[in-house]
Amino acid sequence: MINALVYAEVSIGFRTIEDLEDALPADLYRREDLPYEAAFLAGKCFLRYRRAGGTRRSPLPEFYIGAHAAVAGYRLLTRDAGRYRPYFPTLDLIAPEDRDCDRAPNFEPGRVLSEGMTPRGWAPTDRRATRSGLPSVLSRPTGRRPE
Repeated sequence: MINALVYAEVSIGFRTIEDLEDALPADLYRREDLPYEAAFLAGKCFLRYRRAGGTRRSPLPEFYIGAHAAVAGYRLLTRDAGRYRPYFPTLDLIAPEDRDCDRAPNFEPGRVLSEGMTPRGWAPTDRRATRSGLPSVLSRPTGRRPE
């Protein structure tokens, strides 16, 4: 499942919308709108970030993506567990560098999952998931193992 924010982040790696649609076909990657509950939670996380000395003037995409996963009960695939853990401590994160996600390094924004870095236990809908440059993907647990 992806939302418009994930779609926007992924789009930077593609020249045309048709190329992006080929990499993220709607029949394999369900699109969901951001729930209002998630927007509310993202705002609260942003307020906490600002009160802790954060300098950004508008909420970061990670707040919206993390809040969407949290309120919908999704697992979140990311290479940036360090950005999500402080604001969404109960969110089930899947991070390739650290399966426990507690000690995951804080990666730079825009770094993406590269080919061959599918974390153990994550069941991609399609092999293109690791080749499409997805920075984060919301998914429900399936119990399947990757191929």
